[in-house]
Amino acid sequence: LPPLHAVFGATRRSAGIWVLPPLAAGNASTSGSLHIGPIHVVLEAAAVDLATAAADTDRLQAEGWSVFFTARGTHGPFAASGVATAGQGGRVACRLDFRDEGREGRVVASAQAVFRVR
Repeated sequence: LPPLHAVFGATRRSAGIWVLPPLAAGNASTSGSLHIGPIHVVLEAAAVDLATAAADTDRLQAEGWSVFFTARGTHGPFAASGVATAGQGGRVACRLDFRDEGREGRVVASAQAVFRVR
């Protein structure tokens, strides 16, 4: 089976930046906004990308994940991006934003992730 990000049509724009296409029937919820599933999947793809670069390894285990929704995603395309910081004890922390580029970059959600190097 393809990776989940591919199922939702997400692509990697550049290092740590992942993009979903504009809102369509396949990614919309019944309220006419972007469904939370694709949002989580794309934020996770961006977090893993950033954490892998910060840790200089792909041997990572997620230890914490929080997503805070602040607005409805109604237009798109939608972009997830952020920063990662390697810390002590083999931990990497990520902070991300998920924005609706079709609505002047409005923040739809923000996320925090913590990974541990295995």
